[in-house]
Order: sequence, then C-alpha cells, then structure tokens
Amino acid sequence: MKTSKRRRRAAIILKRLNWEEHCLCDDGFLQQSIRMTVDSFNNLVGVLTHPLKKNELQANKRGGAIHPSVSLFATIRWLAGGSCHDIKAICGISMKSFYTAVNDTMIAIVSSTDPILDNIKFPTTLDECKRAAELFKSVSFGEAIVNCASVFDGYLLKIPTPSKKEVGNVRAYFSGHYQTNGVNVQA
Repeated sequence: MKTSKRRRRAAIILKRLNWEEHCLCDDGFLQQSIRMTVDSFNNLVGVLTHPLKKNELQANKRGGAIHPSVSLFATIRWLAGGSCHDIKAICGISMKSFYTAVNDTMIAIVSSTDPILDNIKFPTTLDECKRAAELFKSVSFGEAIVNCASVFDGYLLKIPTPSKKEVGNVRAYFSGHYQTNGVNVQA
C-alpha cells in the first residue's frame, strides 16, 4: 500500500514590529495601549532585556528574534485587557510566539531581583499584618476597610470545564480574554 506524504504549507514569515520606529511616530501609543509612560516602559525594558534576549542565529531561521521591547509590550497589553489576536497582528508574531513571549516575560518579571521589580512585599508577621491593616484603614474612605493586610486585583483561577449539572450556565465560567475556564477573583 502506497501512502502519500502530506506536504506542509510554506512557512509564513511575519514582519516583526520595529519598536523604535513605532514608538517614535506616535507619542501617545504606550500611554493609550498599556497605560505607561515611555520612560517607565524603557526602564522596565532595561531590567528585562538580558533575561529576554534570544539566540539571534536560531531566531533568524523564522523571521528574527522578538525584541524584548515587543515581548514586554505584548505581555503588558494582554494583561491590560488586549486581545491576543490584535496584539500578535500589531507585533508581527505568530500565536505560538505570542504565548511564548508572554510566558517568558512573566517568568523574567517574577524571577527578577532588580529593585525596580522586586518591591512587592506582603506582611509575614502578626505585627506587620496589624501595621498594614492600620494603613489600609487610615487611607480608606471613612476608615471603612478594617482588618485588611493585603490586596490583589483581578485573578482568574483556572478550573476544568464544569458540567451543566454542576453550574447550570457553563459559558459563564469561560474567560474570553484568557481563552480558558476559570473563576474570576476580585479581592
């Protein structure tokens, strides 16, 4: 029996976003799309350039390396609510490259020991918790927030797809932004 080989489609090489050109021609681009000033963004790029740098030789086989600025932009824009489809089109990257860039960037941010990024400290002792709770209380309107030592905003807890029997409205648990099922936590 003779089997025919399936031919791969030719690779589509996307034109990568030229970061310097793009930002120079539009002053308000960063402020509107990721809610950051150019200086703040460039400081963050300076911290993350080394961990995000890719092997140019390998990357040239597939359209070139994704510049750390583009990876950071894609990550922040996505976390700020942008659509992965729009971001990949703007940046000139494939869907796989988009998710790789976001993952690599978030790992670089979390792993960084640079003071610019390593400045979030949660209270760990009872005294620190009491001090933090007093601070929250003092800055809340009418001192309405009591016994709150720490907060976070907007976390999607990924879950397996619930059955209709369990929840009734299965679609209510799907996040269009993150393209997964989950429970949205605002705390």
